[in-house]
Amino acid sequence: MELRIAADGEIEARAASIFKGYFKDPAATREVFTDDGWFKTGDIGVLDPDGYLRITDRKKNILITAGGKNITPSNIEYEVKACLPLISFCHLHADRRPYPVALVCLDKLALDQLAAERGLASGALEAHARGLVQGAIDRANERFAQFERIKRFAILPAELSVEAGELTPTMKVKRREVDRKYAATLDALYAEA
Repeated sequence: MELRIAADGEIEARAASIFKGYFKDPAATREVFTDDGWFKTGDIGVLDPDGYLRITDRKKNILITAGGKNITPSNIEYEVKACLPLISFCHLHADRRPYPVALVCLDKLALDQLAAERGLASGALEAHARGLVQGAIDRANERFAQFERIKRFAILPAELSVEAGELTPTMKVKRREVDRKYAATLDALYAEA
């Protein structure tokens, strides 16, 4: 099997084992194959220097800004979390908006440990945590194009949960539900501009 990554990040494949098309539905077949015969998987991914494939998202999760730029949220969310393990979830929002903003959840146990280690009271802890998150976002932003960079963020008062309907049982964020539930917070981030 051959793999390649399209300009928009979609994984495309070509092999004798891939189906030739939909039965008596040439229009649907044209939609899932490129003009040169590669199958469009619907997944977003990267090929590392050793040739290993890493699937990072589904194409349907791509956000399109008000300026028409496509953003793969999982790449940015992953980088932010990698820059600061204190962050349990990072939720990027940019769909039909001028720029990306983020909702961030902090790991309660790690936050309590940080407070104990540094002797921080709750008010000081909040300001300190905000500074750490801003630093993580600044470091992550360096890896992305200007239109992909997070401009503002809010720290949510509690972690996302399955019980609250914000996560699937496999701990994936339910984007639409989080966007709906925190619509006022997201609107406030854009109103700050």
